Amino acid sequence: MAQDASFGTGELLIANGIDDIAWTFSEPVGTRWQSNSTDRPYAGTKSLKCDNPAIGDTVQLINNVGPGTDIDMTSTYTALTMWINVDKDWILGDSFSVYAMVGGVQVGTKVLLENYFDYDNHDLYQFINIPLTDMGLEAATLDAFRIENEARGGGKSPKFYVDNFYLQTTGTSIIYSVEPDKGTWLHVKAFQMVFVDEYVGELADGTMPNLSYDKILGVTPTKGYIYKRYSGGKTAPAFEARVTNLSDLLSFPYARITNAMADATNTLVTVTEDNVQPTLKAEDLDKITFTLEDKFDDLLFFRISLTGFMEYR
Repeated sequence: MAQDASFGTGELLIANGIDDIAWTFSEPVGTRWQSNSTDRPYAGTKSLKCDNPAIGDTVQLINNVGPGTDIDMTSTYTALTMWINVDKDWILGDSFSVYAMVGGVQVGTKVLLENYFDYDNHDLYQFINIPLTDMGLEAATLDAFRIENEARGGGKSPKFYVDNFYLQTTGTSIIYSVEPDKGTWLHVKAFQMVFVDEYVGELADGTMPNLSYDKILGVTPTKGYIYKRYSGGKTAPAFEARVTNLSDLLSFPYARITNAMADATNTLVTVTEDNVQPTLKAEDLDKITFTLEDKFDDLLFFRISLTGFMEYR
């Protein structure tokens, strides 16, 4: 599995503890949002916080850059992205919409946040990527975004945080899927990741590779890629992990650096994860996906390979 890919080669920041950027925070309905919470930021020191809102409570982020505040989306932006962290109480039936406005009037269509991430996976940040085609905004003009509490599934509404709210100018996620053929089981034995970059990867005395735990060679992905394993035909993954650096990869059981070589210009690193052993069953609609959400074409070479065997049933 190998392909050059780019994601988000340009972007417009909307919210990241919004007190220091040119978007104005307001609450058209309710008082349960906080614009600069320091409780649980994804990046920096602040994030947007929402705590037990009533149905209909709404936060608005409106553009106030210069005299022409309307943003023309035509041939400019492709996706709305953000990071979300659910602290507690988001259950089946809770629903939050996100939509755009212009001049105080809704433009495009609402989408539901819970359709874009695993809402019952708490206490960690998850990446949300909403294509503008889903919102009917690919040829629209807008000046604001809103998030609104549409429904409550229990006695309390969720408490959650939103950070790094972006309009992506180019690119989209690239998803690679590994699925067994009809009438087969696919027994996966190991994964292997190969990275090559223009990077001086050897220490002067040659005793060990010159590799940073929080990078992939000379690249520092912010979104990286997501590994997901699905089972039983369910839309939510049975297992999910995000990889943004070598430390993430080497945190998996049995993962190790199996090759590290360098010349005076380029470095190659191979990370192998043995003894994976998931069995993907065609009749259960099992599959594994790798979703690229970053500019991995900044690397000279990037490949993910799987090895295993097929069993005919």
